[in-house]
Order: sequence, then structure tokens, then C-alpha cells
Amino acid sequence: MSELTEHLQNPSLGPMVELFILDASALGNTTYYFTNSTHSDGSLIKWNGSTFTPVPIKFTAMERTIQGAPPRPTLTIANANKVLHSVVVNFGDLVGAQITRYRTFEQFLDDMPAEDPTMTLAPDYLIVEQKTAHNKNVIQWSLSSVLDKEGMKLPKRQVLRDEVNGYSFPGAGLVRIR
Repeated sequence: MSELTEHLQNPSLGPMVELFILDASALGNTTYYFTNSTHSDGSLIKWNGSTFTPVPIKFTAMERTIQGAPPRPTLTIANANKVLHSVVVNFGDLVGAQITRYRTFEQFLDDMPAEDPTMTLAPDYLIVEQKTAHNKNVIQWSLSSVLDKEGMKLPKRQVLRDEVNGYSFPGAGLVRIR
């Protein structure tokens, strides 16, 4: 059993921390590090060698499922201190930027006694699909999974719903690989 699995079974887990990495380098910008937390003493959070800017963040509708349409999570960041305002305006609403969400526990952050950047829950890899709100209070984006791309093909193979090797399986949710 891994150390993280053992920790998750502990009745006193300690504070969970969500860490967001917004990679806008494909748009000609840089990478931004955000969290909605600070340490209990008020100091900035550092993880895996990076310092995360504390900003009120709301991340909603992320679920893992094999049934139905993939989830369309939203990311809302407070705009009060205008951390991303000029970036959003100058870089096309950040459409196409990649967002990675990590979840770990405070004890595994940098400068903590049990520091270990590998102790995270499975990360979420998302792409900014569109900006849905931008005002003096918040900036909000609709996101999609990096795998949720219409017409996306695996190398030389197209994935189709309800067929396998030419055999049809209506409603089975199986795939056909050509």
C-alpha cells in the first residue's frame, strides 16, 4: 500500500490543498501558479519548487465517468487584484491554454516535514475552451479534458462509438479502431 493510500485512510488527514498550473506558453505567454490556500501561518504555498499565488478560486463539475458526455468543468478566479486581467485581454481569453489541477495535503508541500511532491491525487489535465465571464469581480472559463477533442485520432486510428472491429454493439459504448 502506498504512503498516500495509507494517509487517505487516516481519520485526521490534515488540510487538502488544490494547486492550479495555468500553462499559456503555447499562446506565447508564460506559466502561472495559483492556489486558493495559504499555510495556516499565512505564508505562501510552495510545491515542487514553484510558489503559488493565493487567489480565490472556484473549480466546479469535475467528475470521472465512463457514461454519457464528458464533464465540462468551470474555473472561476477572482479578478479583484487583476492578477490575470491583462493576460486574458492580450492573449485571446487564454483559449487553448492548459490547466493542470493537483490535489495534495499541506504536509507534503515544500518546506514541510513530510515534503514530497509525488504525494498527490491523480491530476486533472484540462484545456480552456472559452471564457464565459469577465467582469471586475471574476474571470470564468469553460474547460474540457485534453482528451475531449472532436475528430481527435489516436495515431493512425479513429475511435468510433458502438463498434468494434466492424461489429456493431449498439448502446454498449465500445469503440471501433480502424
